[in-house]
Amino acid sequence: SEAQSRTLLPTLEQSLVAAVENHPGVRAARAQLAAAQARRDAVSAEGLPSVSLGVNRYINGRPGTPLTPTQTHETLTSLSVTLPLFEGFSRTYKVHEAVAQVAARSAELEQVLVQTDLEVWRSYQSLQSETSSLDASAELARSGSDRASATTGVTPPASLPRPARNIGSAKSAPITRPANPFLAVNAAATSRV
Repeated sequence: SEAQSRTLLPTLEQSLVAAVENHPGVRAARAQLAAAQARRDAVSAEGLPSVSLGVNRYINGRPGTPLTPTQTHETLTSLSVTLPLFEGFSRTYKVHEAVAQVAARSAELEQVLVQTDLEVWRSYQSLQSETSSLDASAELARSGSDRASATTGVTPPASLPRPARNIGSAKSAPITRPANPFLAVNAAATSRV
């Protein structure tokens, strides 16, 4: 019935959440935004000082040196500090470009989200309309069938609503397979007129 068919339908909010989580366009836009943010962070980090620590342990000499008759152990520890000097303004331009890319990707994501929401809303409204139409047709067929069975005589086809007449004729028509499907579609189209 109508109540059962309505409970099977998702709400608009559920449909919007599912679309935002699963729509391939939204996923792609989010991935592009994440990539732009990672690039911005990498470009910003390139201009900062860096510190690196290295530890190497050698037994019986370093690579490329001849072996010694005695066993030796050597451990080297290194600490390097890199301080970028003035490179001109290219670093600043790269950072500004990366920030602009993040803003552009963020705007693209918003546009995709709005478009997805609009598509979901339109589809949801269409589904609601079709469901209501289907429920109304079922109710009309039920009432026509009840009215026809309540009378003792034969109900004239002209007094039945058009959907009830079509259902009645469909119930009484034998099921046959047409030899030519095009002629069957053409015959079905002309019988509705």
